Amino acid sequence: MLCVQLWPAIATAEKPLFETTDVFVGGQDGVHTYRIPCLVTTNAGTLLAVCDARYPNENDPPNNIDQVVKRSTDQGRTWSRMQTIIDFPGMEAAGDPSVLVDRRTGRVWVFYAYCPEGIGSENSEPGYTGKTIQNHAVYSDDDGVTWSKPVDITTQTKPKEWRTTWSAPGRGMQTRDGALVVPFNGLEKDNVWTSHVIVSRDQGRSWSLSPAAGHQTSESQVVELNDGSWMLNMRNQFAEYKTGARQTAVTKDSGRTWSKQRTDPALVEPSCQASIVRYTSKLDGYMKDRILFSNPGRDKVDDRWDMTVRMSYDEGRTWPVSKLVYHNRASYSCLTVLSDGTIGLLFEKGEKQSGNRRYVERLTFARFNLEWLTDGKDSLEPVSGNKPSR
Repeated sequence: MLCVQLWPAIATAEKPLFETTDVFVGGQDGVHTYRIPCLVTTNAGTLLAVCDARYPNENDPPNNIDQVVKRSTDQGRTWSRMQTIIDFPGMEAAGDPSVLVDRRTGRVWVFYAYCPEGIGSENSEPGYTGKTIQNHAVYSDDDGVTWSKPVDITTQTKPKEWRTTWSAPGRGMQTRDGALVVPFNGLEKDNVWTSHVIVSRDQGRSWSLSPAAGHQTSESQVVELNDGSWMLNMRNQFAEYKTGARQTAVTKDSGRTWSKQRTDPALVEPSCQASIVRYTSKLDGYMKDRILFSNPGRDKVDDRWDMTVRMSYDEGRTWPVSKLVYHNRASYSCLTVLSDGTIGLLFEKGEKQSGNRRYVERLTFARFNLEWLTDGKDSLEPVSGNKPSR
């Protein structure tokens, strides 16, 4: 059986642990603003933090945006110097990354939107080249030390007549049967925003785009449930869907069809990106199923404040655990499970505000354990039987 996480063998309760480290700080290395945090744990236990480096200002494309990475080999206590992995000339942009680890091969993928000079989501045109957002990917086979040249997957992941599709920021997943799955945004020719996934069953040599799981939604994240279905958790994009809570849909046939889009009232949101990952599963010998979720815990549109982590014990039906991570300006985030069983969260934070502008001053890494998250009410139990293979 394939495991899609690193599986800690924690057998005893621990003291509550919570610590933070600033990873990317605006103004350092000549970068005005760092945004769109992505975080994964490699097969070797290395943490890779990937994000946008927005050089002249904090704006979305059109802008001069590169993809950069930092590595940590000590559970996030210290981080390497910044490494640029994608740098297009001038005002061309590489933005909105999504990361994914292939547990079978160890390959780490980074997907991103390539925006030619002057092009963003507001003026992207139909087609595969020219004045349109294009879909690229790069990969590393040495734990994030070196990276491949960009691979263009636009023709596989975008209907030609649509204005654009591109990777939903955060992370993808690998299913138990080995499929690689990456959440994607869609902007159809009639300007309808949609949420999808792209899927590969040949280790990334080819990709296919799923039908829409949600309408007037974007920036989704995906998690595999114990019954083999996939749950897509989506951001509300426009006013008629801004209920102050996340939208979800489920597929039982690997993205070929989706259930009716529904609102999860427990997962309040201010219309912002979020993160969702599997923590533990009874299928892997644990006594409890646990799924983690993070986002700004406010339900008023654009009130990006109070970074919050929630946990479900029943495959995302209810979310009884909720813990405040940061009480101030906070927006995008990405979760991972560390090799020692602690939880990692990389998130945008700031304190300044001017009118409706939300300043992201830094990307901060928070590391905490289950005891801290649950106020001592839960601990990682011993894994019964043999430790699952990766």
